[in-house]
Amino acid sequence: MATLIYRFLWSDFENKTFDLTFFFYRFLIAITMIFSEGIKRLPIGGNRTSMDPNPFGFSQDFNQGVAFTCTFILPLFVIAGLAIRLTAFFTAILPLAKFLVVDGTINLEDMEVSVIYFISFLLLVIVGGGKYSIDNSFAETIK
Repeated sequence: MATLIYRFLWSDFENKTFDLTFFFYRFLIAITMIFSEGIKRLPIGGNRTSMDPNPFGFSQDFNQGVAFTCTFILPLFVIAGLAIRLTAFFTAILPLAKFLVVDGTINLEDMEVSVIYFISFLLLVIVGGGKYSIDNSFAETIK
């Protein structure tokens, strides 16, 4: 019985199951960001299907470029595991800004998506890309 409780409570971050699980976590959170936020910002037929609020007063083109980069381009880097901490940090900034600046006037159900994205990408900033990432391959060659 003690062995069962020990196995339930113990976390092994050095095994292959954890590495694969973390890879799929990284993949799924980035794909979710792309499909839920990034696709809306693609220019379709010359028009953008989503216009982002501009609380900081930047030019509209710059604002749209940053939003597109953070929700479409950078999650592709997160999937690949390339510069994972940097790309996840910048990807996490957009939902945080949306939560703090824009969602303050919206109901709780809309704010929770921004918070979940922020926390998910913040975990990637803290933990890194894991074993199955380009960053890990670079780190092993430097070592």
